[in-house]
Amino acid sequence: MAIKRTIKRQNLVRPVAMDTSSGALAMAQATQNIANTVSNVTKFVDDNQFQDTVLKAEIAGRQIGSETITDAQGNKVPKPLDQMSLNSFTADIYNKANLRKAQQYFKKEAINSYGLSLQNHAQDVANQSYLQNEGGIDNTGKLLVQTAGESYINGIKGTVSPEVFNVISPTLSNIWGKATRKASAKQIADVKASNLFNAEKALNNMLTLEINSISNGGDASDIMY
Repeated sequence: MAIKRTIKRQNLVRPVAMDTSSGALAMAQATQNIANTVSNVTKFVDDNQFQDTVLKAEIAGRQIGSETITDAQGNKVPKPLDQMSLNSFTADIYNKANLRKAQQYFKKEAINSYGLSLQNHAQDVANQSYLQNEGGIDNTGKLLVQTAGESYINGIKGTVSPEVFNVISPTLSNIWGKATRKASAKQIADVKASNLFNAEKALNNMLTLEINSISNGGDASDIMY
């Protein structure tokens, strides 16, 4: 005989003004006791299913968030966490409300794991970009490191779920922001060094001309020039 789930049972047996000698009161109470027992058992089963499903969801989330792929250069990079991957968790569980809760645990762990993997990857790429470009600029005067950072972040944005990007974008911006500021400082230092070198060179040339003018009677117009 099938027993209907009774967790949300609302219409309970409530015997009122029954003749105790008829046995109806005792029968009604027995029916109520059975209903309560079934409800308690059902809740116990649901709670255990939920805890087990949450554990599986967290494990699956960490796994999918840590997956890697090989890029065109043969390097292993974090696999983009797109919407399909983010919604991929399911489980054989009766209570659909509990399943939806477990799916949220899956998403949280997946995003956290992916974010950590991507953070490490972004840091490596940003460091490499700085080492290659330092304070270099393009023909528009824009730092090469800044351009690389914008390209990297936009590339990630186009491959992951918006829900994922909203979580990870502050970290990516922070990593590339530091690299850009470092490149900017290097560019300023290079410009100062270049200006100082040119100034010293000009002064040395001036000194040479003055010495030549004094010693050999050189043309004073050379010094003016």
